[in-house]
Amino acid sequence: IGEKAKSEFLSNMSHELRTPLNAIVGFSSILSRSVKDEKHLKYLANIQESSSNLIGLINDILDLSKLQSGKFSLEYHAFNLKERTHILLQRFTALIENSELDFHVSIEENTNVTLNGDWLRISQIISNLLSNAIKFTAKGKNIEFKLAYRDSKLLMNVIDEGIGLSQEAQEKIFRPFEQADSSTTRTYGGTGLGLSIVLNLVEQMHGEISLESVEGEGSDFRVSLPLQELQKPSLLNELADETEDREALYGHVLIAEDNKTNQMLIKVFMEEFGLSYKIANDGVEAVDMFGREKFDLVLMDENM
Repeated sequence: IGEKAKSEFLSNMSHELRTPLNAIVGFSSILSRSVKDEKHLKYLANIQESSSNLIGLINDILDLSKLQSGKFSLEYHAFNLKERTHILLQRFTALIENSELDFHVSIEENTNVTLNGDWLRISQIISNLLSNAIKFTAKGKNIEFKLAYRDSKLLMNVIDEGIGLSQEAQEKIFRPFEQADSSTTRTYGGTGLGLSIVLNLVEQMHGEISLESVEGEGSDFRVSLPLQELQKPSLLNELADETEDREALYGHVLIAEDNKTNQMLIKVFMEEFGLSYKIANDGVEAVDMFGREKFDLVLMDENM
């Protein structure tokens, strides 16, 4: 009962926290398009960055809660490993340059394959491991990322010349909310959730993760995930890729949302997309509207 209550509490709290944060991110993004003053743009950028960090923390807490409660499920689909990895690594370019680190990437040609797996969660594993490596590695040092696909297994290494871990720290580093020691949080920040989520995701995929580390010299995280190769992407994925390329949107949307701030934000986006829409303040009103009009899409508050 206690575990169920904790899971429901975290789920509800994460939803309630996301609602105002989404409004902050959305409206600050809209404002940044019209504000010209450089100082004010920096303020808005700080608001967006801080909000994104908070949303990331909330997502981590919810993911861990779902993983531990057994309510987590993977969504398998076709993806090209080499292409998706290149795109993902580009997101880290600015962060690595700002951290003044040398980044070495080794992606074998055998990764140019179409695999069946949950790329969103695989990218989450890579992102968490790389973010940790960047955070704990001093300027001028090296970080290396290796990727291969052999014997129906995705193989990756994230190697850094960072602070490294003692044997005692290695034994607890994958536990939730724990860092190597209490000074780690003060010096580097973070919640200690990232590696716990990585371990849980790897286990969900029936994979393996190992760590070799020497205190003061660096760490080497190795991940192996069993993934089947597909000869050709499914028609569904091809259609999805085509849809992503289309710029014009057409349709009539029913929005079921009881938060007035979110209603205001959604109206702005609907008008920018050129979509017609109707807003229902609760579920009963939404059902009534849906029965009277034809809608191409329904957007609903997940708790409604």
